Amino acid sequence: MKRNRPIYIHETPGRVRIRTEAIKKNDCAATAVPGLLQSVPGVLSAAANPLTGSITVTYDATRLHSAAILELLRAQGYIGMEPARCHRPVAPAQSSFAHTLGKIILNWTIDQAFSAALAALL
Repeated sequence: MKRNRPIYIHETPGRVRIRTEAIKKNDCAATAVPGLLQSVPGVLSAAANPLTGSITVTYDATRLHSAAILELLRAQGYIGMEPARCHRPVAPAQSSFAHTLGKIILNWTIDQAFSAALAALL
């Protein structure tokens, strides 16, 4: 069975581009993903291209890390899983979306605090 794996095309602080089979030739998913990502605090813009299977996200690197974006896409089934026929995330109040996003942001915040504490010690 073919697995859907992300391929990093390019990543710089504040911008990440991911290629995924869940978006390729899937207009429904390509329409849903930008809305999902733009609901995340710190995401400035998001676009998905169903012709190439590419997702491009620009974000505030002081508030968010690309790992959090990847984890959200993974949790919603857009990377690392078999692509759904048409996966539209439900409203955060009706799903585990808010819970997952909260965990991602908390883990990133803890990581940043730990890194800053370690840098201060050096």
